[in-house]
Amino acid sequence: MGKHPIPNKERYSNLWPLNSTNSSNHDPEKIRTPMRALILLSCFLIIPFVSMARELPISELTKAIEQSSPENRYRYYHYRALAFLKQNKIDAALNDLNTSIKLFPTTPAYRERGEIHFNNKLYQVAIEDLSRVIKANPNDIPSYKLRSQAYYAKKLYQEALDDSNRVLAHNPKDSTCNVIRMESKAALSNHPKKIVLNPSYIPRRTRPVARSPVRTVSSSKTVYRRKVVKKS
Repeated sequence: MGKHPIPNKERYSNLWPLNSTNSSNHDPEKIRTPMRALILLSCFLIIPFVSMARELPISELTKAIEQSSPENRYRYYHYRALAFLKQNKIDAALNDLNTSIKLFPTTPAYRERGEIHFNNKLYQVAIEDLSRVIKANPNDIPSYKLRSQAYYAKKLYQEALDDSNRVLAHNPKDSTCNVIRMESKAALSNHPKKIVLNPSYIPRRTRPVARSPVRTVSSSKTVYRRKVVKKS
């Protein structure tokens, strides 16, 4: 009475591999396996919780914004923006994304806002937001693809070509970027860059000839007028 029974060590030897006399139980792989299982279990518990938070109705997300701590409020603004997007309430979603970014800027919020700006044909601000995403994550292929489309819409063909090449290096069968690359190359070949030369480098025969102020052209004849100088 009052004493806890000592469990059979041989029966439960897998619970304390470090204390076992069997040298095989000292294998580090046997220690890592339960830890991996614990990490996987925690992921299965946390990820559905985050997904459920994103799928909450707008009214519940509004309550969460009001009741959440200041350091976590940006998350719920982002979740509510996604809910507004599902209902095609673009202006409300844009307002929530602006607030979320103001509280704590994140790459998903910048990406969502950049896509909204692109769909609204605000290509310059879309490029700015997508560039922030790419700066934080240089391997974000979807952001390269959308930015290449924005560059192409602004007729910035070299930038569009560079971004489309980055996407095609990852996915050579991307039809959108294949078209952008083909059209950008054609535009660059048809519209070469203008070269501004110093006038002294232009051959003399190609320089425009200044017309004399005393010469006029009438049909096919050239009429010269002389100044009449009155004698005093």
